Amino acid sequence: MEVYDGHCDTLLKLYSGEKTDFSFTQAGKYSGFFQIFACYSEDTDSLSVITDKLYYFKKIISHINNASLAYTPCHISSIIKSGAVAGMLSLENCSCLNSDPSQLVSLYNLGVRVITLTWNGDNAFAHGCDCPTGGLTKKGRELISLADTLGIMIDVSHLNRQSFYDVLSFCKGKIFASHSSCYSINPHNRNLTDKQIKCLIERGGLICLCPNPPFISKSNCDITDFIQHILHIYKLTDGKGIGLGFDTDGTEKNCKGLKNTCDYAFLYKKLSEYLNDYDVSNIFSYNFKEFLGISS
Repeated sequence: MEVYDGHCDTLLKLYSGEKTDFSFTQAGKYSGFFQIFACYSEDTDSLSVITDKLYYFKKIISHINNASLAYTPCHISSIIKSGAVAGMLSLENCSCLNSDPSQLVSLYNLGVRVITLTWNGDNAFAHGCDCPTGGLTKKGRELISLADTLGIMIDVSHLNRQSFYDVLSFCKGKIFASHSSCYSINPHNRNLTDKQIKCLIERGGLICLCPNPPFISKSNCDITDFIQHILHIYKLTDGKGIGLGFDTDGTEKNCKGLKNTCDYAFLYKKLSEYLNDYDVSNIFSYNFKEFLGISS
């Protein structure tokens, strides 16, 4: 089985000297593994702080025998075909750009290929999910135009609804939600409504479902609760546009049965009790590959 995952905070934990749940060794045991590694920016972080983190992230990957960073979809394919884990860098929160969209070029040159405009609050570019009002700003439109030119994908997971729809209307490039789940099942402000999910997928986007417990249920949750989110979107979209974004090493608690890299196999097995192998494979990798433009 192949695994394509939209979001984790593993490199940030390694940067901080902490132990991680993500294992490159375990990831390498799958027939293919692609992971987007987030570089989270505090609202107060300067561009130089993020630059230092990205240099360190690249150094970490360069010292791992079975992993390599990818900069294009074709590069992802070639890395996986070589038997290595393919990674890609994302910037989570663009506050570090100091209201200057042109600063994105320097981060692109360091390997960033995905950006999340905000975290949960607002900045010069857009408004996050904690903001009841506000949308994409003029600076935000300039940033997206530059991202489109560079081929950087836009991650809408942390945006409020107005910013979400503004991005869908304005962006000409690839848009996806890297780690969100279903608002109709659990009304958490980080989850997407059915309308948002439909609009995103009809536009050619992808929602990578996240088993972060607060997104899944108001009480303790296990793998079956997470599967209900997957099945809901499967029925909503006829199986199209569904992916995974475990947010490994980025959550305070874990959905029971879904903590580390070997648990993808457990989820595949459990999900196969509800869906056929073709549909499960789509959720684990092929939908993401189609979104990226990678031929299967």
